[in-house]
Amino acid sequence: MQAVKVAASVRRKALCCVCGNLRTVSPDYHRSNDPNYGYGDQARAEGWRHTQTLKCDACQDRTRHALLRPTHVGDPDYDEKCQRYILGGEWHDQYAPDREQLRAEYFAQFARNPYLTHRRYTAEAQKAWDDGTKWVTALCGAQIEVKVDPRQAAKYSEPEHRINGYLVAEQLSDIEYEDPETGLWWLDMDCVDCIRVSNELRRTRRRKLLESWLAWFARHPETIGDTDAETLMAVLEPLAKALNEQQT
Repeated sequence: MQAVKVAASVRRKALCCVCGNLRTVSPDYHRSNDPNYGYGDQARAEGWRHTQTLKCDACQDRTRHALLRPTHVGDPDYDEKCQRYILGGEWHDQYAPDREQLRAEYFAQFARNPYLTHRRYTAEAQKAWDDGTKWVTALCGAQIEVKVDPRQAAKYSEPEHRINGYLVAEQLSDIEYEDPETGLWWLDMDCVDCIRVSNELRRTRRRKLLESWLAWFARHPETIGDTDAETLMAVLEPLAKALNEQQT
């Protein structure tokens, strides 16, 4: 009980959303009818989370502040994990929230760049084209229209930009284009969230494949020739040395 009282009395840190100045505030402080008040993951249409109006000494005015979640209260990275999950990432903790509900709320809050180049699963796109629905979910969670038969599009697709086997997002033009629905201007570019999810999936597949290979060759070392053994030693020895240094 005493620990709860102590935790409740600890002042919370707050960042000014205008200038970034850091201050503290009592956890019990709230203004009535605060136009900047937001609590929880999707509490405000603007996407504000854990915000309220506070006096900023640097700005010399009352501004919107973001309250930093205390490390002793729940998961300090929960909001970030939810956002990553919404945009196609995996949920690595127990009890995953409803992704479709979170996505609907999240995408309704923010204007989206209509000129992004998204990525989707080819099989899903082909099925949507064949059955006439023409809409699929991109890797980032956005709904995108399949405008061309994927079988035909594959014949004219350009090589993807990769570094060490992983995709790199590209800006396709320096010109900004206006979205007539919102009046906002956007760049024609790759969706960085789709790129991130694609690379995460590739990394997971590669590591699982590597794990199976290493396990098989560990059981059958006699199948590795001398030349190949030297090549493997040149790769694995520095990794083993670095691991030993981390553990000591």
